[in-house]
Amino acid sequence: MIYLSKIHKEFGDKIIFQNVDLNIFKGQKVGIIGDNGVGKTTLLNIIAGADKNYSGVCKVCGNVEYLKQSSFTNFETLIEVMCDKDKCTALFCELKKMQFDGDLGDLETLSCGEKTKLAFALSYINNPQILLLDEPTNHIDLLGRQVITQLIKDFGGTVIVVSHDIDFLNNTVNRILEIEDAKINDFVGNYDCYLEEKRKQHLAQEREYEAHNKKVKEIQENIEFIKRFAYIAEKNVGNQGGSKSDARLMTTKSKAMVHAKKLNKTVASRISKLEQKLDNAPPKPKEDKEIKYKLQFDPLLAKTAIKFEGISFNYKGGKEIFKNVDFEISSGDKVGIIGDNGVGKSTLVKLIIGKENCTSGIIRRAGSLKISNMEQDIYDLDGDKTINDLSLGGDSEYRRVYITNLINMNIDKSRFDTSIKNLSMGERMRIKLNNIILSDANFIILDEPTNHLDIANKNFMQKVLSNFVGTVLIISHDINFIKSTCDKVYRIENGQIHSQKLDKIT
Repeated sequence: MIYLSKIHKEFGDKIIFQNVDLNIFKGQKVGIIGDNGVGKTTLLNIIAGADKNYSGVCKVCGNVEYLKQSSFTNFETLIEVMCDKDKCTALFCELKKMQFDGDLGDLETLSCGEKTKLAFALSYINNPQILLLDEPTNHIDLLGRQVITQLIKDFGGTVIVVSHDIDFLNNTVNRILEIEDAKINDFVGNYDCYLEEKRKQHLAQEREYEAHNKKVKEIQENIEFIKRFAYIAEKNVGNQGGSKSDARLMTTKSKAMVHAKKLNKTVASRISKLEQKLDNAPPKPKEDKEIKYKLQFDPLLAKTAIKFEGISFNYKGGKEIFKNVDFEISSGDKVGIIGDNGVGKSTLVKLIIGKENCTSGIIRRAGSLKISNMEQDIYDLDGDKTINDLSLGGDSEYRRVYITNLINMNIDKSRFDTSIKNLSMGERMRIKLNNIILSDANFIILDEPTNHLDIANKNFMQKVLSNFVGTVLIISHDINFIKSTCDKVYRIENGQIHSQKLDKIT
């Protein structure tokens, strides 16, 4: 159904794909993984026909629907569907499954999750034979994830999905394609199967590398021994003679010299063969890169970081988001916030940081509170600045660590003078994460922090937060991430904020 042969793709000086061959067959559910920037979205664009700037052959048999990371649904697309009775019925059926209650008459008021649900539903009702999905669970609430997971399971066609959502991959795909070093590594099974096979490969690579190093040491010792032996033999040439006559002495020396030359030739050949073995070194197993971070400089002196007393809030002319809410975050808490799309999770953050004012009630903040907020919107960075510009926000040590962290987050140095508006979503999210890491805040707020982050950087973020002794508030639909980083979880539902037990969240 999908055939790729000798695909070669370059972007500037960077090789994205180097002579890649790939076959994907009808009905397969394929997950594409890899670090940010390795070419996952590029591969989807090639298959979809959106990117033709490559060499090689790409053949696709079947009707394709492509759900991009930042899917934008305009009124024209929606009107076309609404004018088709069957499609309109199918659309509302899918939206009902996902409990979509957004206003289709005003797309601008939809939350990120509601927009993604709408885009997915519009793609699904076109009855494609091939579904291309780029991070489909970004911004999607738990119910939406469950519905999309079931739709993919029931879908009779081929699905190719780029995702860093481990649970989602485990529940939907039966084949993993890992993009690494301009190649595609193929694995049978879901993400857990891939991880186990990868572990075995890494272990075998470590053993091979250690055995090679041991062999190298032995070869080097042999070379040194041969060189010493050859040196002694050559030195002995000048010591031939004793009480022999001059004629006999010259004959002896000539024979010794001939012998020495033969020995040197043999030694050189032996050393050459040994050195050839040194050239066939297996690759060194990759090691985790160290990313540095600072803990807060100014401790939160109060017992309570933030406290809501009888808080109510509604947008002008809109529905009531919160009604008479009492809510408290203590100093040092790591709090996770969950809830369906559109219930007010991002609004809660706006109230905490003072971007919105409550309709009634009182919000109390500790006097020493210093908040650093990472919003889910990747477009809030100054698009005209570069990474090098942002690194100038502190002293020379700040600049050094800022640059080093992003290199270790796999952002290529060649991108440091590129305008942020021309960087990928994953690159922008890593920049935002780095800004948070190097801030001096004692209260960190992260709104959907794992969106667009690869698994390696997601794991790193968990490490940072587990070592951070300040207060953390995380809004996320990634349950694994919430469970691994938070000690308290609250659900927003029906205008209220309720405490949830960690082991009861699914």
